[in-house]
Amino acid sequence: MHTSINSILLFLILFTKYAVCYAPGERFELVAAIIANKLYFCAGVKTDFTPQNDLFYIDLNQQFDASDPPFQFQNNITSTHDGSAVVHESKIVIFGGGLTNRIIIIDEPSGLSKIISSDNSSAWPSPRRFPTA
Repeated sequence: MHTSINSILLFLILFTKYAVCYAPGERFELVAAIIANKLYFCAGVKTDFTPQNDLFYIDLNQQFDASDPPFQFQNNITSTHDGSAVVHESKIVIFGGGLTNRIIIIDEPSGLSKIISSDNSSAWPSPRRFPTA
């Protein structure tokens, strides 16, 4: 009895993780970066101007139909939009955006993020929208 319940639970977990794609919805001002053949999308703003806080990706090793991309949810992160990103040692480093001077560092394997805030530092340039990497 326990074996069949465990088998069903394992099937449901695997089905949910690998067969059901994440549907992030339309958005703009999101931040993107490529690490190890995965194209990551960070947060952004929905078309109703609601800030988002999700991190999701497309695995570029797999073929897919561009009209229905297989987005995979990674984690919730600090909400960010209209910033720039660079990749350093499997970390996505997002700076600026949303009229802040903060830096958000996202660890690619875990999807965990941390903020380095510089909003009160006179040594940093003034906050701006759409900074470039």
